[in-house]
Amino acid sequence: MTNNFQERANNFFNQGIEQVQAGQLQAALQCWQEALRLYQLYDDRQSEAITLLNLGNACRDLNQYPQAIEFSEQALSIFRYSSELQGETNALMLIGSIRYNSHQWRAAIEYYQQALRLVQLLSDRDTESHALTSIGNAYVNLKQFQQALASYQQALPIFRSRGDRQGEANVLQYQGTAYYSFGQLQKAIECYQQALLLYQAIGEYAESAKVLTNLGNAFVNIHQFQQAIDYYQQAIFIFQQIGASHAAASVLANLGMAYLNVNQFQQAVESYRAAIPIFEHFGNFQSLVLCCEQALPIHQQLGDRLGEANTLICQGWAYNNLSQYARAIECYQKALPILRVLKLRCEEGTALNRLGIAYDNIGQYQQAIDFYQQALPVFQEIDAQRDVAFVLTNLGIVHDNLKCYQQAIEFYQQALQIEKQVGTRQGEASVLINLGVPYRRLAQFQQALACYLEALPMVQQMCNKREEAIVLTNLGNVYLDLKQPLLSVEYYQKALPNISRNWRWPVVRDGAK
Repeated sequence: MTNNFQERANNFFNQGIEQVQAGQLQAALQCWQEALRLYQLYDDRQSEAITLLNLGNACRDLNQYPQAIEFSEQALSIFRYSSELQGETNALMLIGSIRYNSHQWRAAIEYYQQALRLVQLLSDRDTESHALTSIGNAYVNLKQFQQALASYQQALPIFRSRGDRQGEANVLQYQGTAYYSFGQLQKAIECYQQALLLYQAIGEYAESAKVLTNLGNAFVNIHQFQQAIDYYQQAIFIFQQIGASHAAASVLANLGMAYLNVNQFQQAVESYRAAIPIFEHFGNFQSLVLCCEQALPIHQQLGDRLGEANTLICQGWAYNNLSQYARAIECYQKALPILRVLKLRCEEGTALNRLGIAYDNIGQYQQAIDFYQQALPVFQEIDAQRDVAFVLTNLGIVHDNLKCYQQAIEFYQQALQIEKQVGTRQGEASVLINLGVPYRRLAQFQQALACYLEALPMVQQMCNKREEAIVLTNLGNVYLDLKQPLLSVEYYQKALPNISRNWRWPVVRDGAK
């Protein structure tokens, strides 16, 4: 290779490293692919193999596993051909990690074991300890706990001999989990307690909180509930301090169950009450359902009718988001009479609105309309204008589903007027998005276009990628209707990067929480 080409290739290679350090993996891939082309062109096999390894690492971190395997196996072949044992080891470890991330546990073990044999020849104790740990983790995923423990027990003294307290703590935590998984709870506790001391010594707060949670779980299983409560409380405090609120919610749910086991019902219900809004915020509806199921009988036992009704509403919303609409309806219908007895009009309106949403989701549009029309005067009576707008929007959606487009437009326009007066940009944009739909169905394309063009800067300003994709797609549709295909394609192309297959359209609006 001439010096000029060598320099160009090396520059691309080094740029790739800089891009990785800046967190720009896609840009790094492009640099390394150009470096690879040049190294291959001038037959620099050593540099080619190293570049292939870097490409494999980047693709793995981007979850592009087939490409990662392809690059890594090419690197492995070159290292083997040149008898470069350290490079071969690195390639084997990389392929093992890719197989592991792809949940191909047995294949991962095979590659790690090949790497293990080489590092033992090379006396590379660092890589040996990580290979043994990775083999143990793969065996845990295969539920082969004895084999996992055998690997961990080989890794542990290596970490200790090298003074690697992070690695030692990790292996002790993994050992604890393996022991826990096949019922050796006392040994699990011993491992977790050793890991905890190490994590605390090196300031690993997140891992400390995980181990504290695991200790709580272990003590629950040996019916030492007060100790479990102590560990859970420590874990919750740390998770809250480091901003890991979702993890804190999971431990709060566990804490509630521990309190139940010692008949501390008020503390149990307070734990569940703290966990429920966090699960709802993060959209973890399965955990939300479980939490509500545990909290509900406590509210009933304590005679807490308000807590019972609010839990039923929350549980119903979780079921709605899990597409279990019959269960959602059942929860709301149980909550309604309680709310009416307690004269809680806002919560009553919420339950009625959500009943409408559930019936809308199963295509029973007349029942949906009935409940929306019951919710509307409730919110109007208490002057809850935002909630009035929510219900009017939902009435627009259900009439759109019934192909009653003019009525849908009227409901949306009423909602839009309220949103402009007392609402938010988010609410206004959502109504505009929905309003464009019946206009388009009535071939009133200019009105539809006006709605979407008005909504677009709002959703862009809020960085709402979901609704931005909806608006851009709908603009593409309208321009297609107007026989302007070039503009249509332009908007479709803008929409593509923001589209997720998991989004549900249109936007059904909820009322007060």
